[in-house]
Amino acid sequence: MDHDAILRAVVKPLVWESISDRTQEAVGFNATYRVQTMQDGSARWNSRYMGAWYGAESPSDAQAAAEADYRALIAAALHVEKISALVEEMADFANAKIDALRYSPPHGASPEDEPDPVVDAETVWAWQADVKDAFAAFRAAATGGEVGK
Repeated sequence: MDHDAILRAVVKPLVWESISDRTQEAVGFNATYRVQTMQDGSARWNSRYMGAWYGAESPSDAQAAAEADYRALIAAALHVEKISALVEEMADFANAKIDALRYSPPHGASPEDEPDPVVDAETVWAWQADVKDAFAAFRAAATGGEVGK
């Protein structure tokens, strides 16, 4: 899963509220963004932490630019590659074909050589179903798709 998809899944989108006829504001984690619509229909946006105003063709373009800035701000504090690796491992486990779990000790093995208590396959299948559901929800958040089971 790519970097942007991971961020879509883990970062809540900004929620815009009108604070006047021509100004919208969104408050995110440690950042407040404003979009102002100009008389000609263009727009500009800023963030309190940046101070400067940036032009945009339309209010929706300004909101998209602010959203991208917000995701980049959060991404700078995350190990997105580690999250991606975890998601891929989870997907591998969710899709693995597990027929049964059996342990047959080799001839002459001592009790110290035995593994931890064996978990029956039905328990692992239940865990796998939970992981599939969690992975489907994560992928839906990352891609904007619906959660499928």
